[in-house]
Formats: sequence, structure tokens, C-alpha cells
Amino acid sequence: MGSPLSVLFANFYMGTIEQRVLVDMDLKPVICCRYVDNIFMQVPDVRSLQQLKEAFEQNSVLSFTYEIENVGRLAFQDVTVTERNGGFHTAVYTKETNIGMCLNANSDCLVEYKRNVVNPYVDRALSHS
Repeated sequence: MGSPLSVLFANFYMGTIEQRVLVDMDLKPVICCRYVDNIFMQVPDVRSLQQLKEAFEQNSVLSFTYEIENVGRLAFQDVTVTERNGGFHTAVYTKETNIGMCLNANSDCLVEYKRNVVNPYVDRALSHS
């Protein structure tokens, strides 16, 4: 993923695989969203998920893994997706290992650096929640 064209090639490759697999599947996912090589799907059961995984692996040179929701929650990228009342609710995902430390506001550095630490947190909260 070091080249500027890597994302373009990854999207093209994954789109090609998706077309091959999802067109041939008898049971289509209810929801299917992809960000580069990470796929978010809602399928009826684990068996269907395993069939999809096998179909993806048979149609590509890649290995795939999957995660199953836990108590109606699943982390996807930096978003926590929670199933609620027949829909989905999103919130910012924070890893369990995150101890919440970042640049100290009293540190001896430029104000621009301090703003550049805070602004992404605010933007992320606004865009993901």
C-alpha cells in the first residue's frame, strides 16, 4: 500500500471479486459496504457468512477473515456499529488498549501542533456519530 495507486488497484481488484461472488450467490447479503479491502455485511447466519468467505477466497488470491457481532455491536474501521430497533447506530470506536493519552496541553510546543491534535478528534466525533 505504499504507492498512490495502491488504493485504486485494491478497489478495482475487490470490486471485480465482489461482482463475481455476489452475482453467483443464491443468498445475497442484506447490507454490503466496502472500504478498500474491509467489507461490512449483514447476512442471516454464520453459515452464510462462511459460504461467502469461501466464495471470496475461491475467486481471488487473498485470504479473508471475519468478525461476528457481539451483543449487537461490531467495530468496522474506526466506527462502532450497533444494531438497534431494526436499524444501525454508529459511534466512534476506541480500542480497549487506548489509554486516552495524547499531546499535553501544557507542553512546550506550537499552538498549531496542539490544534492539529484536537481537530481530528472533533472531526471524527462529528463525522462518525
